[in-house]
Amino acid sequence: MRFLPVVERELRVAARQHRTFYGRMAAAAIAIASAAWTLWFLAEWQAAASAGKGLFEGLAALAYLVCWLAGPLQTSDALCRERREGTLGLLFLTDLRGFDIVVGKLAGYSINATLQIAAVLPVLALPILMGGVSLGQFGTTAVVLLNTLFLSLSVGLVMSAFSQHTRSAAAVAVLLLFLLGAAFPWFADLAGRNAVGTWLRWFSITDEFDLAVSGRYARGVNDFWLSTGITHGLAWLCLWLAARHLASAYHEAPKSEWVSAWRRRWHEWSFGDARQRRELRRELLDLNPLIWLANRNRLRAKALWGLIALAGIVWLSGEYFVSSDWRGWGNTVVFCYFLQMPFKWFVASEAAQRWADDRRNGTLELLLTSGATVRDILSGHLGGIRHAFTGPVLALMVGQIIMLFLGIGRPGDWSALLVALATSVMLVWDLHTLAWVGTLQGLIKPGPGRAYVATLSRVLVWPWLILIGLVFLGGGRVFAILPWLWVAVSGCLNLYFWKSASRRLHGELRQLVAG
Repeated sequence: MRFLPVVERELRVAARQHRTFYGRMAAAAIAIASAAWTLWFLAEWQAAASAGKGLFEGLAALAYLVCWLAGPLQTSDALCRERREGTLGLLFLTDLRGFDIVVGKLAGYSINATLQIAAVLPVLALPILMGGVSLGQFGTTAVVLLNTLFLSLSVGLVMSAFSQHTRSAAAVAVLLLFLLGAAFPWFADLAGRNAVGTWLRWFSITDEFDLAVSGRYARGVNDFWLSTGITHGLAWLCLWLAARHLASAYHEAPKSEWVSAWRRRWHEWSFGDARQRRELRRELLDLNPLIWLANRNRLRAKALWGLIALAGIVWLSGEYFVSSDWRGWGNTVVFCYFLQMPFKWFVASEAAQRWADDRRNGTLELLLTSGATVRDILSGHLGGIRHAFTGPVLALMVGQIIMLFLGIGRPGDWSALLVALATSVMLVWDLHTLAWVGTLQGLIKPGPGRAYVATLSRVLVWPWLILIGLVFLGGGRVFAILPWLWVAVSGCLNLYFWKSASRRLHGELRQLVAG
């Protein structure tokens, strides 16, 4: 048998796809546009070296975020699909081993992200010519970006090997990467410079990235390379676990008593006991059967409420550990805006993922032949999303009002109050648009991952690209009205995308499902 035949096959398939080349060109174009805007913006009051350093840090942070999200978006469905479609057992009828399949999937699903990062690196090297950034900073940052990409893809693969559903694999992958990228650095800062804090920093990919970008890797060379080696070893550990589990994943072997009991408790925690399921069915079936179908699993609601609780803990910790101006209105607006982003991601994922799955397994065709009208199906699907997110979103808005009230008399601009009200209005408007656009993209895109990215880019990325262009053309005069310009641009785009999605879903749903 040839060496790693699945890798060769996956790379040949990727080489024949247009998005392999267009994605690389798009990444380079975005990097060049971001560099041009950053240099133009910073060159007005900073020297070339300082502007180059700002460009390097901003572009590196954007590339780091892309590497961090690559695993949950790309590889979390790599092995789940084989198990759902029943083709995993066919692969093991050949001479293939689990490691061959895992490495092959890794090569096929990572080629696009790797080429995109490779296209960004030449633009990331421009600040070396401007000064302010050393060759060592660029080299170590490139190493960290590729290592983070490798770890993210490996975490997505191992979660895909242990799960049968893409959303479950992606959710757990995001949780693990959140621990390595956000929770561990935060707890390390709280622990200080003791042994616990040092251990947490060794497992933190964000601390590793910060050492590389800031140039402090030279002073803490042992910590930097040790952290890089540990995270790289974690990636190989994930691949080994995925390969080891994959060989037995398709067998229907009887589970041990402990595993059966754990799965029973997990099912009760997710769906509730018999009495809770009966009450939920009685409450929601009269409204719309699709609303009950979408809200049987309570993990989503618990995750949203857990996010609200975590945000409250972080806010109280900032009040205790940070300076007294932590409760200023400016900090509150920024904190609440970034807290709103996971809610938007969840709505886009729920809308796109559910209908992509329902179209693939034939559920939507059965619904259309059952006598249910298109309006009933759409109202049930969107009503299920609304029923799940209404409570947490209201809690988020109330929490924002409370934090603004506590900031009265603190340093900050009174105009931040109007900006906060505008972000609350745009939160509801964005969630409404994301639900409609995600539903449409879940029908017309070939996979849930691409539908999710297309939804987020239309509602959350396009407004900022237009704003960057307006700032580039209008200069500093635009900053005085930037919040209101953001509301106007986002509102107009939301209205356009919502109307377009609603018109296509109401008029072409049967054709889209059949296609």
